[in-house]
Amino acid sequence: MLLLHATTLLALLIGASGAGGEARQAPRLEVLSGNLRVFAGEAWVSLAPGAVLPDAPLHSALRLGWDTRARLTLGGAGVELHGPLEVDSDAADAWTLSLSGSGGIQIDARSATLRVELQSTACLNPSRGVYWASAAPDGAWRVGCEAGEDLVVRPPAGSGWPMAPRVGSGSSMRIVPVRTPAPMRPEVARRFASPPWNGFSWPWTDAR
Repeated sequence: MLLLHATTLLALLIGASGAGGEARQAPRLEVLSGNLRVFAGEAWVSLAPGAVLPDAPLHSALRLGWDTRARLTLGGAGVELHGPLEVDSDAADAWTLSLSGSGGIQIDARSATLRVELQSTACLNPSRGVYWASAAPDGAWRVGCEAGEDLVVRPPAGSGWPMAPRVGSGSSMRIVPVRTPAPMRPEVARRFASPPWNGFSWPWTDAR
């Protein structure tokens, strides 16, 4: 795996993006733990823990492994990313993050406009507050608001949601993908389930 110093990678990314365009504010990228892969030009490169890009590309793709944590900040919003996760960041206009994988994020939004797209599931519009989203193995996401204004959850195209629900402070909501198959009938599900335990102890022991 190609491992580059942060300043070397920054020069590569700036060169790949070209010159002469209108200057826009770019996100700041910081690797907190694990190795973060970033798409630069026509290749993926890896950043080690502690690496910082003060001006990441306006359009960037990130890959976080299971042990990777990173932070993106732009204006008055900061997003902490927990792998495993794939992230597309687009700050050319309104800052948009598109997420897929089984990791999660925490958002500290103060004054910036931020849009977070959960692949095939929903779109989050955080206002001013602290929010989070965590992926589940079945493709669903759980989203929540820790403090501040309500988190607005908007449906993806073609979902048929009747409205955009809001998640208030201290609350969370589970969102399933649009094309999730219907769950098994209860009688079928019970056939494969183990009998419930009468009690438990530590270490875990079947008290039956």
